[in-house]
Amino acid sequence: MAFILKILSPVHIHSGEVVKSMNYTVRNKEVLIFDEIDVIQSIEQKEILNDELLRNFAASDNRRKEYNKTLNYYINRGIIHKSVIDKYKTKAINNVQDLSGQEIYRMMMNIRGPYIPGSTLKGAVRTAILYDYLLNKGIDYIKDAVDFLNYRGGRYLIDDYIIY
Repeated sequence: MAFILKILSPVHIHSGEVVKSMNYTVRNKEVLIFDEIDVIQSIEQKEILNDELLRNFAASDNRRKEYNKTLNYYINRGIIHKSVIDKYKTKAINNVQDLSGQEIYRMMMNIRGPYIPGSTLKGAVRTAILYDYLLNKGIDYIKDAVDFLNYRGGRYLIDDYIIY
C-alpha cells in the first residue's frame, strides 16, 4: 500500500549539528558556513591570543551578548583575515531577518538535500491515526482494544500504547 504525504506547514528535523556564530557569515542574502579549522587558521598571527576571540571560541551555549560575536565582527576588526570568506564549505539561503550571532540548527540532509527520516514520518502517521481514533471512536474504543489484546496474552496498559 503506497501513500503520498503532503507537508502543509514548515518542518524542521534537527540533525544534531549546531553552527556557531563564529562559523558562518551572511553575504547577499546567503549564509556561508565555514569549517571551524579554516576559521582558526585564518586568525591573524598577532591576534592568536586575543582575549575576546578566545572567550568567544571557548563559550559554549552562552547566551551573553559579549560572547556571541560574529565572524563578520572579527573580519571587520582585522582579527581574522578576510580571505576566510573564500573557504566556505556550505552555502544556504538566508530566510531569517537578522541572525545576529544566533546558533544555526542544521536540518537532516542527504545528497539530494533536506529530508524527513522514515522514523519521523512513522511517528507522525502513528500520531495522526491515534488522533483520528480518539476523535471518531473515543478513548473507550481504544481501552477495549487494549483489553482485548491483554486477554490474548498481552501485558500492557492503555498508556503503553499511547506513549509508545
